[in-house]
Amino acid sequence: MRYINISTSLSPHNVKDLVRDWWEIEAHSPWDIFKEYASSRVGLHLYDKGNSIIGYWESGERNRSHSLLRAKNWVVLRMKEKNNQTTISGCVFFCPTLFFALLVGFLTILFCSDFLAVLLFMLISTVLLWSSMKEQAIILNYIKKIFMR
Repeated sequence: MRYINISTSLSPHNVKDLVRDWWEIEAHSPWDIFKEYASSRVGLHLYDKGNSIIGYWESGERNRSHSLLRAKNWVVLRMKEKNNQTTISGCVFFCPTLFFALLVGFLTILFCSDFLAVLLFMLISTVLLWSSMKEQAIILNYIKKIFMR
């Protein structure tokens, strides 16, 4: 999970106008990994949630059945206006459902006496989370570029 905190002189309404090109109509939730993604546009896919913006990053990668991957990195940005300054704070995080599944799997396998099973699980988890962290850095830089225009 990575955090972001940006101050701008734009109002929250103007901030939303700035990210209008990335609005997505196809509704998704970070908790639902079973729903298929149809929009293959690489980059941010954002939703307006009042004083917040939530969305995900689409990498364009596909699985063996040629469907878009369902494990996404999600973005939550909250806007607060004070003294004609808008503070945009938020975070980028990996799909919470898969993260909790990895955590439960780790705790379950911890009580297992099979060393190879623990080693294999740790290797798979490390690769998955490491690639997620690299993508999160890309997302943060992308968001900073949007608001620093």
